[in-house]
Amino acid sequence: MPQKEFYAIVGNGETVALIHPLGSVDWLCVPRFDNFPVFAAALDPCRGGRLRLVFGEPLAPGGHRYRERTNVLETRLIGAGVTTVITDFMPWQQRCLVRLVTLQNSSGARQSISVRLEAEPVRTAAHAFFSAPHPAGWHIHDGLGHLIIGGVGLDGGSLTARCELEPGEERTIRIVLGYGTSCAEAEQSLAAGCAASVEECVSFWRDWLRRARPLDIGEPRLEEAYYRSLLTLKLLTYEKNGAIIAAPTASLPATPGGEDNWDYRYCWLRDGYFTAVAFDKAGFHEEARRFYDFAFALQSDEGNWRQPLYTLDGKNPFEMVVDDLAGPGGERPARMGNLAGAQLQLDNEGSMLHGLWFHYCCTGDRDYLIHRWDGVRRAAMWLTANWFRPEHGIWEFRERVSQWTYGKAVTYGGLMAAAHIARELGQPHVAEVWQATAQQVLVQVLAESWSERRQAFLRHYGDDAVLDVSTLALAFYGLIDARDERMRRTVELIDRNPGCLVRGGVARWECAPMPFYLATFWLARYYFIVGNSARGRLLLETCLNSMTSLGLMAEHFDPETGEQWGNFPQAFSHEELVRTAWALKEQEHANGACESGYFRPRWYADAG
Repeated sequence: MPQKEFYAIVGNGETVALIHPLGSVDWLCVPRFDNFPVFAAALDPCRGGRLRLVFGEPLAPGGHRYRERTNVLETRLIGAGVTTVITDFMPWQQRCLVRLVTLQNSSGARQSISVRLEAEPVRTAAHAFFSAPHPAGWHIHDGLGHLIIGGVGLDGGSLTARCELEPGEERTIRIVLGYGTSCAEAEQSLAAGCAASVEECVSFWRDWLRRARPLDIGEPRLEEAYYRSLLTLKLLTYEKNGAIIAAPTASLPATPGGEDNWDYRYCWLRDGYFTAVAFDKAGFHEEARRFYDFAFALQSDEGNWRQPLYTLDGKNPFEMVVDDLAGPGGERPARMGNLAGAQLQLDNEGSMLHGLWFHYCCTGDRDYLIHRWDGVRRAAMWLTANWFRPEHGIWEFRERVSQWTYGKAVTYGGLMAAAHIARELGQPHVAEVWQATAQQVLVQVLAESWSERRQAFLRHYGDDAVLDVSTLALAFYGLIDARDERMRRTVELIDRNPGCLVRGGVARWECAPMPFYLATFWLARYYFIVGNSARGRLLLETCLNSMTSLGLMAEHFDPETGEQWGNFPQAFSHEELVRTAWALKEQEHANGACESGYFRPRWYADAG
């Protein structure tokens, strides 16, 4: 099956734009990822609004691609005698989207070519945008963010460009979307965009990617997916403070006709930790460290994190239902904001502790451990006093709390990491306390999550629980050997259960409607750990075959059609591709050796 064309993404460390294969801007929030979207046709094609180019005659998509290993996009459109290439880029840390529209007369006769911009913001009673002419072109604002659309080679009053081209001749028009928190700021951004160099943007991305640890496994397709995932994860990083968002969109439906339409434009501690581990694996230690700086600044005096997710300035997002917007298939409700911020998810603290120790294992930065010691101590003490509490769990079910296997496994991993940090910093007595508590967690979760009836570990305690791929955390965090008979039986049951294995991909739990990239990568990573490369590679290939033509992934996917479902692109999916690629390399090419050169105990080795 050929890979399906879908949206592309460009960004500047503050927001992103989603670009349709026909060249329209179908998602943009200003001035930040988590502001109300100005353009949201990616969610609602009817009322969402977009910025589109209207040509004298309809053009057909001719494919889009990134300039090699950058986040500079080229979209090709083809018409009768006219070839158009739109080059989209957002200079890093500059508040503008630049669109270079190159028109070429590919006919044998002189042609008159016209291009008109249509800018229609989202239409909803929930949030008002105001549009008006501006001396430079067009001004859209909601009082919080201001967007001015103008450019070079464009008539500002009509947002139209006209040119006469001889055969083979081409002309480039520069369209700029400048934004800010005021009209004056947006005007300054517009001016900066009019002067911005695409070659400088290309150089920025190539210089950044040179810091990556090369995968070097002789498999070009996987290596390209690895680098594309790293470039995508950088776009999901808020450069101002290091926060990492789960995805840049809101309410894109997770399943056809479904109600699981959530806003992911926030920093989940779990997602951020997963991504920080991927950054550390790939050699981007500064990005990982800045995430931990952001996260530890939000730690409470008691030692826990009171929310599983935060806005980009560390607050709790409220949630609203936008009644007059719907998904592409009429999916409702459309939500902005996320009430999961009020949930208890016990993997928060364990993730932070585990990630910090992994960062040390990769960098050897003892000074950073010392700097974070007080936060480590408080988090470990909080876990010691609270590890037994029921919670909402990794999948954030709103209607109930349970004793989740995943949360207990990460708690164990976090306490063990804290114990190793304590020993490294000369605190053996507290290390013994935390390790003893970790042992209590281990004994309980292995006993209570095991079902004799089903001969498998289940999602939470009790025989009414279901099979769930998150139970792989028991092996990943070292509570049980990955080759233990109980773990092997659990995986066999997941891998042959038609409710878990859906069209070749892996669902999160049995009877879930669609495959989930994260779950499929997790099972592949498990197989690489135990040495079953054939099965691991098959699952990895399923993901590679299902990603878009640009190498991007949503949350859910359909392996038969290549359709992406859920918010897009998803950090979960891309960070796990990075980690799974390294799992393959470590098992097949490096015999499982720790790539960092620093000691990691056996219990820890598989969680990276």
